[in-house]
Amino acid sequence: MIRKVIVGGLKAFGPKPVEVELAPLTLVVGENGAGKTTLFEALGLLAQSAGRDRVAWSRDSGNRRVQWVALPAQPKALHRTDAEGELSLGLEVVLPDRLARREFSAQSVAAIEGPLRYCFQHREAAGNWDEWEHVLAWGGHEARSVHRLASRVMRLVTYRNELAVDGQLLNWVQPPAGVLTDRIFRTGTQDNGEKLAFAQLGVELLAEFLDSAFSYIGPERGPSSIAWEIGGDIAVPRSVGKKGEDTLRLLASVLNTDERAADAEKIRHWSEQFALSRLSAGWRGGVELGCDFRDPQTGTVVQFDLSGYGSAQILPVIVELFGSPEGATILVEEPEISLHPKAVARLPELFADAVRSGRQLVLSTHSEVLLSELHRAVKAGVPTGDILVLELRRTSDGVTASPRRLDDKGLLVDWPASFRQAESESSKALFDIVGHEP
Repeated sequence: MIRKVIVGGLKAFGPKPVEVELAPLTLVVGENGAGKTTLFEALGLLAQSAGRDRVAWSRDSGNRRVQWVALPAQPKALHRTDAEGELSLGLEVVLPDRLARREFSAQSVAAIEGPLRYCFQHREAAGNWDEWEHVLAWGGHEARSVHRLASRVMRLVTYRNELAVDGQLLNWVQPPAGVLTDRIFRTGTQDNGEKLAFAQLGVELLAEFLDSAFSYIGPERGPSSIAWEIGGDIAVPRSVGKKGEDTLRLLASVLNTDERAADAEKIRHWSEQFALSRLSAGWRGGVELGCDFRDPQTGTVVQFDLSGYGSAQILPVIVELFGSPEGATILVEEPEISLHPKAVARLPELFADAVRSGRQLVLSTHSEVLLSELHRAVKAGVPTGDILVLELRRTSDGVTASPRRLDDKGLLVDWPASFRQAESESSKALFDIVGHEP
């Protein structure tokens, strides 16, 4: 589970890094332009850059990972285009059990316990130089590396190299730039390598977590992106994809795999709550991947691409929630898109089921109904302490993140300021109309 996200110098976020806390179920709210999408893109950018020698602003042919975001190259995506480029990205995680049980391969000792924290800063400035700084902390130890270089007449000149463990400088070889590469905390001597074993393992496990247990579903999803034919490609994806483009392939795999019967049952159950009863999916004719459901009113079998837009919007979310591995962190922008308020009110129960199944959810929303119905998640078994409503607000210096309080029943008693303002303006306008009636 991701406990904190560290963001600085990216779009709405100012140059000073901001730490944003997350919970097993986090709902991010705020006005348009407050930084909700930027927060999600920061995690997506970090995930797709892991193991790369550079920040992966967009996918290239050599990147085997999913493309979660496609941003303009530095510095256009940074906080201010007229300033020196500086980007800070990081996170603090509690690793899933399947990763936390990993051992040091060389020493055969149990992996260090406790949260794992990693952050990098990449700076570009005048004089044609850039600098990378990496900090990894785990189990009471901290490793820090700094690498600065400049380009002069087509030749790279190193300006600064430092590597330290718990504040003690080590003898080392020049590390490369990059994000979570396996060479960041390596030295040229065996003794120093043993001192850095915790950091090397931490980099490996964190990169594996981001590669296998992180997913991001954006607001651009629907029938046109998930109901097409797929010719010949039968590989099972690990995620539905940001636009839901791989929903049917993942759905067909889960529904037709005996070992995933419990997940299949949950997908069918929740799909039925959103007017997709008796859902089925599979290959037909060798190259065509089809999906059908039964209309709850007429009993007619209907092809999925004829479903309503709201049902098609929520299906990728449902499949991701129960098709992803336990311990996964799933980001979803506006899960309520095109849903009737009655259906939106059921979403907290859906989210509670996913959280109780071992997934972490981070959601952005503009829905008052969703916020007011969070008590349903508590009633469904998620403790109030595992639910966080986080309001982002834009300032001249960047973004602030403020938690909003829930009572012990899951009722939001500290309503977001932007929602209160909207309600106040609406009430005033209504009062003005009523007050002028004869």
